[in-house]
Amino acid sequence: MDRAKFLIQLDKEWNAFKEAIAGLSDADITRPMVGEWSSHDLIGHVATWDSECVESAKLMVKGRRGIKYTDTYNDEQVVAKRKLSTKALLKDLEDSHKKAESFIKTVPENFFARETAVRRLLRGETYRHYIEHGDSIREWRKKRKV
Repeated sequence: MDRAKFLIQLDKEWNAFKEAIAGLSDADITRPMVGEWSSHDLIGHVATWDSECVESAKLMVKGRRGIKYTDTYNDEQVVAKRKLSTKALLKDLEDSHKKAESFIKTVPENFFARETAVRRLLRGETYRHYIEHGDSIREWRKKRKV
């Protein structure tokens, strides 16, 4: 998948993720849905990894090792983002997505011409992440009739 096709897929899954969260009330967004995680937590999680994958991929593009993240770091980020209002959380999500999209546009094409660790990282932490967590939110909304 070349960069142009990657960006098309990114845009498609981003729009589907935004549709999954559209119209959630403040009460709905903070209601637990997956274990103790709420839609708010999943949205914050997606925003975190949009940003973090960029930081790791920047190093990888330069031939260095990507950042090793831990489950503890992930949990800390979820807890930190719980303090954000819905409005601030959605702004963070938009900003993080724009950061990832802008970065992807600068990655040399050779990282997309074949399967590379950079492409795998970006795919996993952007549009595949949108699919995974968008599906969870849609399923929860369907069960709850939200």
